[in-house]
Amino acid sequence: MSDVRMFPQYCWGYILIMHVNRRTALGLIAAAALPAAARADGKLRHNDRWLLWGDSIHTYAFESDGTFGNPGKLLASRAPSVVNVSIQNLSAGGNRACSGGHPGVGMEDHLATINGVLGGGNPQGILIALGTNDWASPAVSGIKFVQAYRKIVQHCAAGMKVVCVSPIWRHDYGKKNQKEDGAWALADYQDWVTSVAQEQGVQWIDSKLADLKPSHFADGVHLNGSGHIAVGDFIIKQMCELGHWQRQDES
Repeated sequence: MSDVRMFPQYCWGYILIMHVNRRTALGLIAAAALPAAARADGKLRHNDRWLLWGDSIHTYAFESDGTFGNPGKLLASRAPSVVNVSIQNLSAGGNRACSGGHPGVGMEDHLATINGVLGGGNPQGILIALGTNDWASPAVSGIKFVQAYRKIVQHCAAGMKVVCVSPIWRHDYGKKNQKEDGAWALADYQDWVTSVAQEQGVQWIDSKLADLKPSHFADGVHLNGSGHIAVGDFIIKQMCELGHWQRQDES
């Protein structure tokens, strides 16, 4: 049977035990209970549920001294107070789309993670923010990344809306990493994300448009608190313009 199908309503606890690696499991456990967001007037409102599948960029707020900063500045934490969504964050440090010859490393091998967090009803959609670690890994060629990313998008699109978020800028943005099929810059992986999204008929957010500065990074790679505010505001703006989210003060 094809892996691209409507998701059955599994009990996610069992799926978690059987299929999800330890690193991803921690993210799922942390995101298992999502409280309703409170409006400024104190009233509770129903929020659409979205998933976020990314890497360390959406997992930690780093500081320049190497310590972890305020996690309340992450997009997944801030969104419910700004827009009409709650975000279930499946991100974890080191996540990448493609396994690259190492079974279990890439998220292409953990599609059951998505099945496992459906709950009583499918989420409205998912933000797929993978690609940075694929570019950084010598084991993940350009074509292997495209194939793995396409597989993930197809699986997710069978049961919910999909918005692909291309990798964000980093200090070594112009560097070309040698792979088995050529030398590729991060910009190439950004372009492949948008190309797969177009090919599969889903929407995308082009992170080249994000107004990021070196001061937004703790180490040139990972975002600090101000960087998370900047990226979060950028994604929220893009999602509102795409018609998926609505600001709380406009609802």
